[in-house]
Amino acid sequence: MRRTASAKRSSRSNGTSIRAQKHRQRLDLRFALCITDLEPDLELGKVYRALPDARAAEDKYVRIVDESGEDYLYPEQYFTFLELPEEAKTALSANAHHS
Repeated sequence: MRRTASAKRSSRSNGTSIRAQKHRQRLDLRFALCITDLEPDLELGKVYRALPDARAAEDKYVRIVDESGEDYLYPEQYFTFLELPEEAKTALSANAHHS
C-alpha cells in the first residue's frame, strides 16, 4: 500500500522523536569497569554496560549486561563507573551489540 503525503509527513515527525529517544538512551549509557576477581562471572579489568535500575541502586546493586546480552545484578562495589566521551560510549555500545 502506498503512503499518502500526510502519512509521509507524520512518519517523518516520528523519526525525529525516535532520534531524540536514541539520543536520550545514549546519554543514559553508563559503563562500569570491573575491579574485583571475587565474582567468577565477571572479568577483572573488563568494561561492562550498566543499565539504569533505581530499585537495584537503593540496595547498592548495579545491573550489568554480559557478553550474551543478558543483564544481571551485582554489588556496586565490584565496579567503578567511567566518565566517557560520547564517541567512546557509541563505540562501546556498538561493540556490545556485535558480541
